[in-house]
Amino acid sequence: MFRWLVWILIIAVAALQYRLWFGEANLREVWALQDKIQSQQAENDLLVERNHRLQAEVQDLKRGWQPLKNVPAMTWVWCAKTKPSFS
Repeated sequence: MFRWLVWILIIAVAALQYRLWFGEANLREVWALQDKIQSQQAENDLLVERNHRLQAEVQDLKRGWQPLKNVPAMTWVWCAKTKPSFS
């Protein structure tokens, strides 16, 4: 009786190990997905940093006078280059 119980347990453990290594969601697939998650997280961190810089630039443009000082100069350069004719 005891011998049958040991064999049943060994077969159960072997079946579980098979599913762990070769089943539908095996360890190799899990490891590959973890690597993808890490690389995606690194990319997301870079994009978050870029978004923060862009947000700060937008806030500076909304509050600052520097863009307003550049607008007349840019308009003058554009007008000087086009030189409209009134004929």
